[in-house]
Amino acid sequence: MLLLLIVIILSIPAVQTRIAKKVTENLNETYGTDITIQRLGLNWKGEVDIREVYIADHHKDTLIYAKQLQTNILSLPNILKGKLEFGEVALINSKLYVKTYLGETDDNLYIFTEKFNTGPPSEEPFFLLGNDVMMVNSDIKISDENLDVPEIIKLQKINLKAKDFEIN
Repeated sequence: MLLLLIVIILSIPAVQTRIAKKVTENLNETYGTDITIQRLGLNWKGEVDIREVYIADHHKDTLIYAKQLQTNILSLPNILKGKLEFGEVALINSKLYVKTYLGETDDNLYIFTEKFNTGPPSEEPFFLLGNDVMMVNSDIKISDENLDVPEIIKLQKINLKAKDFEIN
């Protein structure tokens, strides 16, 4: 009976959002990141709906933003081991701005990911799988302010579908 009550409480979007805010606050305090999530929904089938995800870089500028991120988790035990396996992934109105600031050698994405590099190297290589990945109305910009022409790549209003997307 207690387990059923816990499942019911955890299925309420307001409770899930409150938990997500606590988790991001903890991440921000522990690792010195600037991550916010406005709303999180998760159901018993492992389907996740995240709204208004924002990650600022070390200059308080946009690194990653997504108005909506929807996915389903294929294996929770694998996720907990760091093997990120998702079924369908939809990014709607998202932005990825990778930037090397003037006078710096590392880009903001590298600097962000290094904040999580606190322990010994993992024995397992990084693994990310998305069976079906969709981007709708999304932007990607890569720039380096140390170059004569800082803008390297600028893709706007990207709409794409990919099958068996894998990073290993």
